[in-house]
Amino acid sequence: EAYTIAAGLSFGMIMLGKGTSTSSPADTALLSRLRVLLHGEGPQDGSGKQEFDINLTSPAAALSLGLMYLKTGRQDVADVMTIPDTVAALNLIQPNFLLIRTIARNLIMWDNIKPTQRWLVDQIPKPIMDAMEKREPFMVVDDAIELAYYHITSGAIFALALKYAGTANQEAYGIITQFFDFFHKLSASSSEYFDFSL
Repeated sequence: EAYTIAAGLSFGMIMLGKGTSTSSPADTALLSRLRVLLHGEGPQDGSGKQEFDINLTSPAAALSLGLMYLKTGRQDVADVMTIPDTVAALNLIQPNFLLIRTIARNLIMWDNIKPTQRWLVDQIPKPIMDAMEKREPFMVVDDAIELAYYHITSGAIFALALKYAGTANQEAYGIITQFFDFFHKLSASSSEYFDFSL
């Protein structure tokens, strides 16, 4: 796992921001290969198994794409890193992958990052947001939904912090501290009910 993440970061740093706003043949080939490593839709051996472990390659591929297309605004590339929005789909992906994909998507769509609650809400798929907002005190929400909400939100806050680091932007500071307090309270008492409305 450490090797693949290191390789993904290395590739991303070598290609930093070199993904163009148009699709050249070289970009298309790299994007195609990274998509395969991200989603596992690749060649199989004789037994029908993939030639690689998607649990190792997916986070590294997401980081590579995020860095390669840094600040390009390529929505088509950002959309490669889909965020599932159903329980069935969420159960097929590790929650920490959602955090990494959210960060990578926002590295690409850098100019769209805004220090607003609306921007933050827009990072979370509507079915997930609706389920969390409608949660009643002590009501059990599916673990896949909750974990997705926490990881996507964390990824969005991390991207926001990256963009506004060192700017003393009060709006960004307010959102970051709000969610720092939220996660601190959540870790202190998992049985307590929190207001998920943003």
